[in-house]
Amino acid sequence: MVSSLFAGFNNAVRSMQYAQSAINVHSTNVAHANDTNYTRRVAATPSESRLNGPGIIRSRDAFVDDQYRLANASLGEAEVRGKALTKVEDIFGDPVEGGLRKAVDQFFDAWQGLAENPADGVARLQVLAGGQILGQQIKSTYDKLTAVETTVNEELATRVDEVNVALNQVFDLNKRISGLQRSNMDDAALRDERDVLLDRLAYLVGAGSVAAPDGTVRVFAGSTVLVDGPTVAKLKVQPQSEGGGAVWEAYGNPPFAGKGAVAGLLSVRDGELAQLKGDIATLAESIRTKVNEQHTAGFPKGGGVPADFFLSTGAPADIAVNPALTPQTLAAAGSAEGSPADGENARRLAQLSERPVLASVIMPDDQQSFREYYRNLVGWVGSRGSENARNEEIAKVHQRANEQQRQAIWGVSIDEEVAGLTMQQKAFAAAARVITVMDEMMDTLINRTGV
Repeated sequence: MVSSLFAGFNNAVRSMQYAQSAINVHSTNVAHANDTNYTRRVAATPSESRLNGPGIIRSRDAFVDDQYRLANASLGEAEVRGKALTKVEDIFGDPVEGGLRKAVDQFFDAWQGLAENPADGVARLQVLAGGQILGQQIKSTYDKLTAVETTVNEELATRVDEVNVALNQVFDLNKRISGLQRSNMDDAALRDERDVLLDRLAYLVGAGSVAAPDGTVRVFAGSTVLVDGPTVAKLKVQPQSEGGGAVWEAYGNPPFAGKGAVAGLLSVRDGELAQLKGDIATLAESIRTKVNEQHTAGFPKGGGVPADFFLSTGAPADIAVNPALTPQTLAAAGSAEGSPADGENARRLAQLSERPVLASVIMPDDQQSFREYYRNLVGWVGSRGSENARNEEIAKVHQRANEQQRQAIWGVSIDEEVAGLTMQQKAFAAAARVITVMDEMMDTLINRTGV
C-alpha cells in the first residue's frame, strides 16, 4: 500500500515536471514566433529517446532541409550570374547615341561615302573620324568587360572569405553542440544557428551535410569534405596567371567543383566574360588586318606609298587610326594615277563590312562579315542572359516551395502554442491536485486509523 502511494507521488511529481517543461517550451516558441530562423521546439515525453538536449525535440525534417539547400545552391549560382550578365547586356545594348554596332556601321558607311565622292575633303575627314570612333568604341567595350570582370573578382574574394568564416563557425558550433549533448544540456539554439550557416553555405558553394550521432555534422561540397572532425577545409581562389579557378586547401587541395554563388562567379568570369573579351579582341584584330590589307592595296591622292590605316598598341582590342594619315594620304583610289574621281579602293573598303572574314560566334564553321559577327555576338549575349533568367526563376520557385514546407514543419503557430500552453497549465494543476489528494490520504492513514 505504502509503495503504491509513493509510486503515485512520484508519477504526479514527474507529471508536474513535464508540464512545467512543456510550459517553458511553449512560452519560448511564442517569444520566437516572428523569427524565421527559429525551429519550433516540442517537450519530449520521458519515453521518447529522440532528444536534442534535456527533453527538447526540434521539429525539423532533414529531407526538406536538403531539398531547400539544393534549390538554394541553384539560386545562388543563377543570381550572381544574372547580376554580371545584366551588366554585360547593358554594354552591348547599343544606345541610340552610340555603341560599337553604330561605330562599325558609320566607319564603313564613311568609306562608301568617300567612294561616291572621292574628291570631297569632308568625306575623307569623315573616314578618319569614323576610324577614330571605331577604335575608341572597341577599346571602350573591352574596358567595360574588364571592369565587369574586376567587379566579379572582387565579389568572388568576398564570397570566398564568407565561405571560410562560415566553415570555421560550423566547426566551432560542432564542438559546442557535442559538448552540450554529452552533458545532456539544451543545444537547440546552437543547432538553429548552425542550420542558418548550412543554408548560407549551400547558397555559396552548394554544400550539404550529414548529421552524426554525437550531434556534429559532416559538411561536404561535391565529393570534397569541408568539415569533418578536427579538419576544416579552406577555399582559395587561384590567380588567373595560374589558370584561375579555386581549390580547397585540405585533403590534397582538390579543385573546387561545387555549385552556388562561387561557382556562378567562376563560370561567368572564366566563361562568358573571357569569351566576350576574346571575341572583341578578335574583331579588333580582324578589322585592323583586313582594313590595312585593302588600304595598302590602294593609292593615295596624288600618288605615294599607302600606309596602314590602323595601328595596334599591342594591348588586346586596342587599335587606333595611324596618326601619319591625312585626308590627302587616304588610299581611296584603285589605280596608280590616283585620279580625284577614282574611289575604287574606298568602295572595296566599304564592301569589307559585308565580306565573310570571321568565324561565327554561334556557329564557328560559318564565316561572317564584321556586321554579322557583331550582331551574332549581341544575340549570343542576349540568349545567355535569357537562359540564366529562366534558371533563376525556376530556382526561386523551388526555393519558395521548399521554404513553405519548412515553415509548415517548424514554423511557430501562435494559436497552437497558446492551446498547448493552456493544456499544460491545466495538466500541471491536475498533477498538483493529485498530490494534494494523496497527501490527504496519507494523513488519514497515518493519523486517523489504528489505535
